[in-house]
Amino acid sequence: MLFVGSGLSQRYLGSPTWRGLLEHAASLAGRSLNYYEGLAADGAPNRLLPRIASRIASDFYPIWFDSEEYAANRQRFEQFVRSTGDPLKIELSLYLQGLNLTDKGATAEELEKLSAVHTHAVITTNYDSILEDALPDMEVYIGQQSVLFAATQSVGEIYKIHGSVGDPTSMVLTDEDYEDYWNKNPYLIAKILTLFVEHPVILIGYSLGDAHIQRLLGNLVTCLTDEQLDTLNQRLIFVNRPSDAVGPGLRDSTITVDEHSFQVRELTLHDFGQLYEVLAGLPQHFPVRMLRQLRESVYQLAFSSEPTGRVYVLPFDDAQEDEVEVVVGVGTMERLGLKGYSVYTRTEFFLDMLNGRLDHNAANMLHALVPWIFRSAKFAPVWYPLYVARQEGLEEELSTLPRRAQALISGETALVPYPGRRPNGWETFSFRQLLHAHPDLVTNLGVGCRYELEDVVALRDHLKPLLGGKTPSGRNTPPSPPSTVTVPNTPHPALALVKTSDTAKITKVGQVVTYSFKITNTGNVTQKDVTAKEGKFTGSGKLSDPTCPAASAVLAPGASVTCTATYHVTAADLTSGTLSNTATATGIGPSGDPTRSDSSTAIVKAIVPPAPGGLAFTGTELVGPGIGLALMLLALGGGLLVVRRRRRDDGNDVQDNA
Repeated sequence: MLFVGSGLSQRYLGSPTWRGLLEHAASLAGRSLNYYEGLAADGAPNRLLPRIASRIASDFYPIWFDSEEYAANRQRFEQFVRSTGDPLKIELSLYLQGLNLTDKGATAEELEKLSAVHTHAVITTNYDSILEDALPDMEVYIGQQSVLFAATQSVGEIYKIHGSVGDPTSMVLTDEDYEDYWNKNPYLIAKILTLFVEHPVILIGYSLGDAHIQRLLGNLVTCLTDEQLDTLNQRLIFVNRPSDAVGPGLRDSTITVDEHSFQVRELTLHDFGQLYEVLAGLPQHFPVRMLRQLRESVYQLAFSSEPTGRVYVLPFDDAQEDEVEVVVGVGTMERLGLKGYSVYTRTEFFLDMLNGRLDHNAANMLHALVPWIFRSAKFAPVWYPLYVARQEGLEEELSTLPRRAQALISGETALVPYPGRRPNGWETFSFRQLLHAHPDLVTNLGVGCRYELEDVVALRDHLKPLLGGKTPSGRNTPPSPPSTVTVPNTPHPALALVKTSDTAKITKVGQVVTYSFKITNTGNVTQKDVTAKEGKFTGSGKLSDPTCPAASAVLAPGASVTCTATYHVTAADLTSGTLSNTATATGIGPSGDPTRSDSSTAIVKAIVPPAPGGLAFTGTELVGPGIGLALMLLALGGGLLVVRRRRRDDGNDVQDNA
């Protein structure tokens, strides 16, 4: 079993450390990380970063709801916000999804070898989708909620225990999230501990002193005897890269958890590809997907205490007990009449729907098949059995259907893609366009794109081979009538800009602020002459023109460049409160028409330094000529007009001029 930490994402995705991620989060709130470190200093040291995340999330919450910069994201995600931390998680998930896999030769080869490893299961605290993209045959579970009531088999499964960028609200980030994680996830933690006990565990991307690993092992060691601890010693292998203090090789190390010290194995490698090759060479008699299906089938066979047509007991005559072997056969029997709807699989169900079969007993289908299917599945066809019933003149009350089926019909259970790569604007594609442009993603993203009648036909033809292409009787699916669909490769020029500054505050005249403009080609066509265009700027001085690298001359889809500009702070800037700078990215598409991104704004706070003697600095500098003018005014005090009013005897006011 693999237990994967952030070190893997840092290597293959260039993602920041947790501290680095919080530095980015602090910049979204217009502050530095040092500012929040001071506020969150009180408390246990191992909870410092979660406390910082809570502080940042609290400050960012009103910014996200009030700032025009986040208007587009509010429109997409506001309905999912349930807590103070959710807006920050949404922005961080988008930031992480914008990172690209490394294309460096040796590192890219390592990542390719990772996709071939044989592992029983994977547990990860990473938010990104590297593992599910590398191991697409494995089932993904996010947090405890997706594990509860699911027929997990502990084989061929990825457990994302700290959430996923595909579901930002699931991310464990703030102090409150971690409190809930440890106190409200007993089933998930118990499942993890069970996997630890039952399998050798290779920990990649974690240090021996990692706080999460320490606490997890602390929960485990309290349940083990000394003999069991000795067994665990040989089953935990930490894999890291060599350092100045530790060279490459395999060695014994000591880890102390809750006053228990025990040995673990530590493997240090320059090239993780060597480890992946060893794991890929482990014997595996079944592909992981088939093994998982086999375990699920055996589980279903033994799930019910009532005998059905799927269990056959054959006579053994006078055979002795020790001569009897158990044989499990995997396959399909003759059509439903021989085995009954209680063992009709979801795959068969889907194929009959795709083939438009109506030769069903509608009443049995609704009252036996649908409840059985939804007992172990959250997603299954529900409109198909209702259609078959109506063809036979049966009108079924929706309230009689299983709760999960009702949730699908009402929309309470949303059909959304699993976490993973999502091209810009994919929701606007038709299924045929998505199939043409991104055939590797269409099976996942097909649940969220647009559909017309021709797209439904294309979806059917796409799904049949994936489901085996056979009808429940075992006959090959008859070919559908030939049809031709022309899928236009619609040009979609688009640019995205993220503007940042190298500092969160300005404090003195002459300070140099460097602005960065990260421009990404989010469309499906090449952009030329890409650059950043300055918009509204509140500084009183002159901002330099943006300078872009040579790669900006021709920017391929998915590629990014970073332009820069500098600004020298003036005295007037220090009294303005903030220094705000807005820009857009521009380019030229293949048609010669200009492409412009949405605007992006970087805000730097102005901190007024104290003047000598403790008086606040006002932004005005008193130099030699000013002093001379002041002295002259004092010397000519008699020339100032002082007006005094006095009352005359007749009651009227008169004024004296002095």
